[in-house]
Amino acid sequence: MLSLDVTIQFLHCYATTFLIVALGIWTLSLNSELDQRLSKEWFAPPVEFFYPSIQWRQGHSIGFSQALEELNAHSYRQRYPQEPLAAKDYVLLPTEQCQDELIDIARIQMESCLRFRSSARILFTVVWSDSGESFFFQGSGLQPISTISLDPLLIGEFQSGRPLKSLKVSLPEVPLKCLQAVTAIEDDEFLKHRGVSPSGIARAIVRNILAGRFAQGGSTITQQLVKNYFLTHRKTLKRKLTEQILSVLLETKLNKDQILEKYLNVIYMGQDGPYQVIGMGSASNYYFGKSISDLDLSDCALLAALINNPGKYNPFRNPENATRRRELVLAKMTELQWISEDEKKSAEEMPLPAVREQNTEPAAPYFLELAYKELVELQLPEERGFKVFTSLSPTEQVAMEKGVQEQLPNVRARKKSAENVEVAALRIHLPSYHITSMMGGSNFKTAPYNRVLNAQRQIGSTVKPFIYWQAFQTLNPWDKIVDEKFTWKFDGKDWAPQNYERNFRGEVFLFEALTQSLNVPAVKLAQQIGLEKIRDTLFAAGLTREVSLLPSLALGAVEITPIEMAQMYSTLGNMGQYKKLSALIRVEDFDGKVLYENSPGGSEPRLEPATTATLISTLKLSPEIGTAQSLKYFITPENIAGKTGTTNDLKDAWFVGMSGDHLMVVWVGRDDNLPTGLTGASGALPIWGAIQKNIQSQGFSDFHWPPQTEKVEHEGHVFVVSE
Repeated sequence: MLSLDVTIQFLHCYATTFLIVALGIWTLSLNSELDQRLSKEWFAPPVEFFYPSIQWRQGHSIGFSQALEELNAHSYRQRYPQEPLAAKDYVLLPTEQCQDELIDIARIQMESCLRFRSSARILFTVVWSDSGESFFFQGSGLQPISTISLDPLLIGEFQSGRPLKSLKVSLPEVPLKCLQAVTAIEDDEFLKHRGVSPSGIARAIVRNILAGRFAQGGSTITQQLVKNYFLTHRKTLKRKLTEQILSVLLETKLNKDQILEKYLNVIYMGQDGPYQVIGMGSASNYYFGKSISDLDLSDCALLAALINNPGKYNPFRNPENATRRRELVLAKMTELQWISEDEKKSAEEMPLPAVREQNTEPAAPYFLELAYKELVELQLPEERGFKVFTSLSPTEQVAMEKGVQEQLPNVRARKKSAENVEVAALRIHLPSYHITSMMGGSNFKTAPYNRVLNAQRQIGSTVKPFIYWQAFQTLNPWDKIVDEKFTWKFDGKDWAPQNYERNFRGEVFLFEALTQSLNVPAVKLAQQIGLEKIRDTLFAAGLTREVSLLPSLALGAVEITPIEMAQMYSTLGNMGQYKKLSALIRVEDFDGKVLYENSPGGSEPRLEPATTATLISTLKLSPEIGTAQSLKYFITPENIAGKTGTTNDLKDAWFVGMSGDHLMVVWVGRDDNLPTGLTGASGALPIWGAIQKNIQSQGFSDFHWPPQTEKVEHEGHVFVVSE
């Protein structure tokens, strides 16, 4: 019996020793892994996407209210006149003060005066005269200058392929009340424990038993940092034990300030559309529209409240939950004697932040998907991160989103079958071939599928200009063709196309047949020209996918995406010059080294310029006598060339419109590819018109006609032809 007891004691001792040794070896291994991770940068360099840099020019290019909007959009902070200006601060100065300062430099009858310090700490003063003219001065010596450049505005960023918003902050930037709010609700013994809090774990166990459910966790801030940064969120015993060991080890390598700063920058704080809001700095901007240094006690308490469950305590969607949780944070701070009872009551009375108008700074997730896809295709090494400067125009993007919101409900109401139609739109700056605004659907949250890039739809009558391009090699727009019953015998079968209105007009001018989108003349021309030549014209314009050589090609029986449509029409708008469309201007590393630059120029001749000019001058008649006449209800369409597109079964509606500097494509259709009952004129054109009206409603620049062409008048219309 004695020997059995000895044996059991020996085995118990052996097992204990084995566990201690195994735990020691595991701890050493974790310590080595931790050292390896800490030797690298804490936060993997992101891929940051920016709007183009904004440049103000002296004169009438920038108004006072627009200047304030752009400074606020760039997260500049307003200060009082007596306060010193730090980087990214601005102040509205009394005109009398500016007048006195500038008395020996410039005599201006001032209306407004603005002073700001850029992120590079350069001091600028801008004054506006009573006629609205702006004048720029630099430095404390008020040196006159002609331009001011603002840093590019961040659109969003990706990390490991995930879109997120992450603004890193240093601990001194964070108000003391925010630090106290976070530690009060998340880990009130943060300054006392060494990574793991036994008393916190014990309290959590007791509370969970009393509640009969999981009501409280026992994780310290250090443990939460380890979980968020080093481990997965899987709930297993091994993961929890690893978390506790790493937390103790981490506290031997970093001080409390370092741990807290890392924690505040790594925690998940909510969702802004497709973007994860990471860290307190980004959360401050998202929920309050403020820099974190400007937060008050009430704001700090709400941010601390969000950490536990950002969805449940979101003040925009769940205000009651957010209020209760904020009160809990304030109560905890009062209990710890970090704030007074009066401060608590005052903070509780503060309203929650209102839902901010997101259109003031569009996230443009559809555009970012395109930009990121284009970046990946460049095959640049991502280890050190990038700064990607895009061509996205914030004002155009807002105008596009607003135009879709205004007109899509009207389009959907036109037909019962159109109730669920979706939209795709993109706008191109023709001289640079840059995409300046884009929507792949009506709303990313409800329709995240990017139709601009992925929706392959039949193009209908938008193919006709490429047929007429071939025709204008030998014919003139004022030549005539007979619109009559016609049968095309092909591959042993008869095909008799019909016009949309199911009638025939007899003899018509070619410019009438094109602008009024008559089917029969287009098919007759296609037969005469040959399907191979039409396919070759599409390829020359930029189409890269295969095309079936069937008679129905003449009516657009080819499926392409909206971006491919924009690519082909951009070649027409640039008088036959082809260049691949792009969302990128420049890519730099974080040291400022340029890794890629989309330089101006570089286009190649694909289509004969004079013939292209004849075609474009003919398409300029569409808003005047053709299927785009309703455009006049939105804009003054002088110098606008356009083409509607409708498929025979009314499944797809298109409108492509362009002036000398810009081109825009709009597609409308159902995702299930069922008929909508809409035409290009009734479905796509109204949305195009609403967007364009929001951007510019008149004064469009004419096309850049090629040399060796001239303008001639026939039948009361002006055409551009070869000399």
